[in-house]
Amino acid sequence: MTSPLERLPAPLKGFHLIEASAGTGKTRTITDLFVRLLLEGHGVGEILVVTFTEAATKELKSRLRRRLLEALAVVDGLHGDPELERLVQAAAGNRRGLRARLQGAVTGFDEAAVFTIHGFCRKILQEHCFESGQLFDVELIADPSFLLQEAVEDFWRRLLPEVSPLFLRFLLKLLQDRRRDRDAPDLLADFARQVLSRPDLRVLSPPAPDGLTETEQEVAGLFAAMRILWEREREKIFSLLQDQGLNRRSYPVNRISPWMSEGDDFFLSADPFFEWKHLDRFSVETLAAACKKGFSPVHHPFFEDCRLFLQKRDRLKEDYSLRLARLKNDLIHFLDKEMARRKETLRIRSFDDLLHDLRNALTSSGGTLAAAVRSKFPVALIDEFQDTDPVQYQIFRSIYASPDTLLFIIGDPKQAIYSFRGADIFTYMAAGKDAAKIALEVNWRSAPQLVRGVNTLFARCPNPFLFDAIRFREVAAADKEEREILHLSGVLPSAPLRLCFFPRMTEEREIGRERADEIVPRSVAAEISSLLQRGRRGEARLLQVAKGKDGEEQTLSERPLEAGDIAVIVRTNLETRLVRDALLGQGIPSVIHGSESLFASVEAEDVLRLLQALAEPGRESLIKAALATPFFGFTPARFHELIEDEKGWGEWLEKFTEWHRLWLDFGLITMATALMNREGVRERLIRLPQGERRLTNLVHCWEILHRTAEERHLGMKGVITWFARQVAERPEQEEYQLRLETDDRAVQVITIHRSKGLEFPVVFAPYCWSGGGSGNLVFFHDQKQENRLTLDLGSAELAAHKTAMAAEELAENMRLLYVALTRAKHLCHLAWGAFKGGERSAVAYLFHGQDESRQEPFALDFSRLSDDDLREDLNRAIGGPETGIVVTVPPAAEECARRPLISGEECPPLELPVPPRTIPRPWRMSSFSSLISGSRRDEGVPEIESLEDFFPTQEPSLRPEKPLTLFDFPRGIRPGLCLHHILERVKFQGARQEERRPVIVDGLRRYGLDEELWLGPVAGMVEKLLAAPLSPGAENFSLNNIENGSRIAEMGFYFPLQGLTNDDLIGALSNSSSCSAAFLQRLKKLPEESRGGFMKGFIDLVFEHQGRYYIIDWKSNYLGRRLEDYRPHRLEEVMDRELYLLQYHLYALALHKHLRFRLRDYHYERHFGAVFYIFLRGIGGPEGCGIYRDRPSVQTIEALESCFQWGPQGGTG
Repeated sequence: MTSPLERLPAPLKGFHLIEASAGTGKTRTITDLFVRLLLEGHGVGEILVVTFTEAATKELKSRLRRRLLEALAVVDGLHGDPELERLVQAAAGNRRGLRARLQGAVTGFDEAAVFTIHGFCRKILQEHCFESGQLFDVELIADPSFLLQEAVEDFWRRLLPEVSPLFLRFLLKLLQDRRRDRDAPDLLADFARQVLSRPDLRVLSPPAPDGLTETEQEVAGLFAAMRILWEREREKIFSLLQDQGLNRRSYPVNRISPWMSEGDDFFLSADPFFEWKHLDRFSVETLAAACKKGFSPVHHPFFEDCRLFLQKRDRLKEDYSLRLARLKNDLIHFLDKEMARRKETLRIRSFDDLLHDLRNALTSSGGTLAAAVRSKFPVALIDEFQDTDPVQYQIFRSIYASPDTLLFIIGDPKQAIYSFRGADIFTYMAAGKDAAKIALEVNWRSAPQLVRGVNTLFARCPNPFLFDAIRFREVAAADKEEREILHLSGVLPSAPLRLCFFPRMTEEREIGRERADEIVPRSVAAEISSLLQRGRRGEARLLQVAKGKDGEEQTLSERPLEAGDIAVIVRTNLETRLVRDALLGQGIPSVIHGSESLFASVEAEDVLRLLQALAEPGRESLIKAALATPFFGFTPARFHELIEDEKGWGEWLEKFTEWHRLWLDFGLITMATALMNREGVRERLIRLPQGERRLTNLVHCWEILHRTAEERHLGMKGVITWFARQVAERPEQEEYQLRLETDDRAVQVITIHRSKGLEFPVVFAPYCWSGGGSGNLVFFHDQKQENRLTLDLGSAELAAHKTAMAAEELAENMRLLYVALTRAKHLCHLAWGAFKGGERSAVAYLFHGQDESRQEPFALDFSRLSDDDLREDLNRAIGGPETGIVVTVPPAAEECARRPLISGEECPPLELPVPPRTIPRPWRMSSFSSLISGSRRDEGVPEIESLEDFFPTQEPSLRPEKPLTLFDFPRGIRPGLCLHHILERVKFQGARQEERRPVIVDGLRRYGLDEELWLGPVAGMVEKLLAAPLSPGAENFSLNNIENGSRIAEMGFYFPLQGLTNDDLIGALSNSSSCSAAFLQRLKKLPEESRGGFMKGFIDLVFEHQGRYYIIDWKSNYLGRRLEDYRPHRLEEVMDRELYLLQYHLYALALHKHLRFRLRDYHYERHFGAVFYIFLRGIGGPEGCGIYRDRPSVQTIEALESCFQWGPQGGTG
């Protein structure tokens, strides 16, 4: 057979499409083409090779280099590869010259231009920043979802005042996910992600509904009238529904009271859209239909109003649905502009932005940029082109538009299965019209009989992939000198493609999904168990054979079939778990390769509980929740004993406090490592069922948390907020997908999407009949618009567009089926039967669709087809025994339930103790953070723990053009701790500026901040701080007046706290001049729970000056870039909003109690100085800038003290 490269013209030029069916050696073709281009004189750095993932890039680069070395060996006569020998023979020049070219390519292979599509775009934009208009200091982010969420929430806030209350109620009911605790903005953000992930999308929306306000008024009026009638005539209505003239099958007497209770709830809700399931039973039409013969229908004005209300409400729902569609359209237009504006403001770009930026630059540069790229890369090889989109295709066609250029696109339209990621098969089909096509026709993967079976299935259909541009071409099995074969009982399987048909039970119209999920995985596990048993007995073996000189095959090596040789390929992540559990029941080791999000795992939820407890070690409820996770290994009995053990419980509180400090001082990953080592978490998890999976998930969580905290400069609260959102939203980006937890000695359970590009000796495909569509959104390619991708939100042609979408979904399902079946090398099992949900599946279309009266959209009617009919279609499809296909039946029930191959670990049943009627609340440690937990609503100026760093902390190669100030200093937990560390150790008095610098340098280094960048700004701030007047007036002084021995840093305090309530706090602070009425009202919103135990905290600095004692709290909050942003009136706003007013009154109380205990003649008025909250970024401005001052009155402090001493439980301080 002619080599595909021999069919290419010489010299190579133009636009070529290489179609590579599954297993036909696509990667080998690319590497050989690369070698040919080098032999024809192209440099190794002139050949652009583009693929679509980082892993594929690394693999392809490795394969290219290996092939170059093999080609070099052929030139030297040391290797006998026929294809490479043909390439060398066809190349112009002597062998010495060819060797020099290849040796130069090997030596300079680091210059090979092998990129992902995003890597290529980034390189071009950076190298041609002037032509592209790309900014120099743009930050590339992998996940811009946080920006999208913020923009959607902004849109929602703007929307609220503009819509009617009734429409808002409709939206809140429709846009909610109670199971995952997600609200309207979250679901709108999900919608936006689906839309924005599809480039150049066209959106069709319905016209605005007419008479909407009038219909709203009618519904509201009818609801009000019905409510009045219900309140007045409820008993009358109740008695009418018990009228003997009503058919009791429609109106059972025992159901009328519950229906009436539903009505009570309906009218009590004051919401016309509140769910009243049986509201139609009160309609005059329904009552009339249920009237017995010879009786008159019951009458009441309420029943007539109910009929009208249902009609008007249904009309309003339709109008509101149209209004919602318009709202979504408005959201898309808003995000188009708003996302661009925000990214420009923050100087950030996403990976998808790189594609759009390069396309726009190529278009706007008038051909100069394309010429520059073309001169650098005169040749391009684009791999996996079936997964391209319009933007990517436009980029390469713009660059390689001339017929004198050379562009190869390589792919297989039958394997285009990533539409959910934005891949567009119609772009591939359009490219195919412009390119010269070459098809790879030899399958190097599968056994000859299996190749014949796949050919038989797909070739029997006139158009199996539905589109004329995607034809099925039969391929031939490769005649290899050396190959792997599977022997079952000593012979090759004659029918390696096995169709397992599941029959229906008697009177069963179809096999329900619940039963299918029971019998299908169990059958697969039984079949795999049988194969592995045969492997143990030596009946199932994999042999490596080679042709001898006489043409006969000789065995080189052999081994038994093992679990790692088998893959189960499914559609969804749920199905992977079902199969895994069935295999576990048979004692068969398995590992999941899926696209399931790490954040959907139980371990992620447990990590979130642990993080919340670590962030607030004073909240015992959080610690209890953390200790209940498997990480700590408590049984219910041991946990109950711990709660009763005051000393033991105190030790755990100390542990969490210690880990909390460790997180603050040294970072999350250091804390996590210490916790896991100290508590033996690894050893504990690995012993549990699916222990490797659990431990892998846990380690993955820590790694993602650490990376996110470092990249986004998140503090403790920021990390928890981010992680909680991920657990709620469960994003499925590749970096967040579950990792492989073990090696290849286990059965591989994998989704079809993850299996692409892989191969396995034995494959089971039990769920190819499964799989849903695109959900509620109607995406389709509009033939009237040159097959442009379109979203229909409710146009007049919606029904026709749904049919078009169904056809596209069926076409992709056919491609998914093709991918699943072509992963197998020797044996493939496909399941089929009258499964509910399989009516529109690819398997149904493949075996039965050709005989249907092809209504659109395609769907089988299982009620019209018996199992015999379905089996007849299967037998007709497979033909004779020579096709390599056979129809089988599932294993018998006793085989599925036989003794497991490998004994699984037995878990003793949990015995829960009888819970007490009331759970006593033990003492607890409280702090300022725990007091205000959950009370914040305005996060405009959050505390240091929730700030994000906007400037890189370690980028010594980047130097700003303008001098830096403290306004530029990074924000976040680490920079804040750095400033606290420095101010805790720097000398206030008796030291020159040069003597303070080593302390500052040490602090910057300790917290990983660039000393060259920040030494000047921080040192300048320290000098200004020490000289700043703290107390204007007669007693004016500054910190450089404070003796080093007259200060205490991080002074800790503990004092009794008995039953403090919000009313206690409000009463005590009501006489404070600094606490406004609005502030006191906010205190009412603090969590109302018992606060027994102790109050604890740490005061940043306490110092003495001239017999008075003062408190300082350092604040690194960022309030703006101007000194005016730190004026007293701005600081007052921050102190109020962040509840710092409450915080410093507690600090003052702690110091008051401390001084009273320490000083013999203590008097508050004489000894207590003042409280200073110093906002470090604002120091150095006009007088009073950056410093908030107050001196609480003695009456306020004494009132506050009495709260703690005389709470509801009557305790004493």
